[in-house]
This record gives sequence, structure tokens and C-alpha cells, in this order.
Amino acid sequence: MKKLSFISSIFVAFVCLMLTSCAGEQISKAIEVANKQCPMTLAPGLTMEKISDEGQNVTYHYLVDENRYVMDDIKAAYEAPGANSQLVADMRSDHDTAEFFDLVKAAGKNIQLTFTGSNGNSFNVVIENSEF
Repeated sequence: MKKLSFISSIFVAFVCLMLTSCAGEQISKAIEVANKQCPMTLAPGLTMEKISDEGQNVTYHYLVDENRYVMDDIKAAYEAPGANSQLVADMRSDHDTAEFFDLVKAAGKNIQLTFTGSNGNSFNVVIENSEF
């Protein structure tokens, strides 16, 4: 149940972002607009710190309170078969997020989720451009 709640919080983060439609070279502008809402508490112990354009990846940076969540459990949830396709489907259900994904896709970039725990543990989840 906690895993599903955590993953749902990630979906909410994408839905909450107020990203506007823009051309490929405007990814930075869309990220700047989204970052004005950061840091954003998504759930107790889970904060979206920022979004960044890191070359091939548009990266969402999350801070996880490891006193509330077990990083290995979160990682396992994202490594489960079908996890990326479900994540993409949920994120695409919001109009603004879908437009941003279209922009990222057109630019040939991937989406990366970077989870950093309060105890220093971290891992990345990459959603390849071809997946969305």
C-alpha cells in the first residue's frame, strides 16, 4: 500500500506542474516555470526538489526521507515489469504534462527520475524517449 501511495505521489507531482506548450528550445523555460513551485512536498517524507535539463535527460530530482521510506522498496517498485509504461500513461493523463512530454519527445530527450535519500542513498529511473 505504501508503495502505491508513493508512486501515486510521483504522478501527482507531474500533474501539479503548470507547464505550458512550447517548442524544443523552450524546454528550459518550461522547466524554469515548473521550478518556481519547487521544492514541492508531494507526501510526508517526499519532496520534489527541482527539474533540470541535463543534456539527454530532463531530470526530476526527489528527496526521500529514509525514516519514512525504504529506498530499495521504491527502486523495486520502479523496476517491476510494466512500471514505466504505467507511469507514462498516468503522466500523459494530464493535458499540461502530456504537452511537456511531447516537447521532451520532440527534442529527443529522456525523462529521468533521481531519488536521493536523506541518508545519502540514491538511484535513477530513466524513461527512454521511445517509451513515451
